Amino acid sequence: MAKWSGVYLEDCHKLLKKIEKWAEKQVKENDAILKNDDLDEHIEAEARWFLVRELQDKIKKWRKEMFNE
Repeated sequence: MAKWSGVYLEDCHKLLKKIEKWAEKQVKENDAILKNDDLDEHIEAEARWFLVRELQDKIKKWRKEMFNE
């Protein structure tokens, strides 16, 4: 894997932290919506939850590769 500049890695790390916080918030909000009985909201929340979880998995994989976390 190519060496990345320290500044670029630091910026990426900050951005990832923001995305992770946003994703955690989305999961919590969607869990609350999923408890509702409204079918349209339920479907939308479930789709959003799936995408957020997929994004979180990709971030974890990337961080593991780049930062050995």
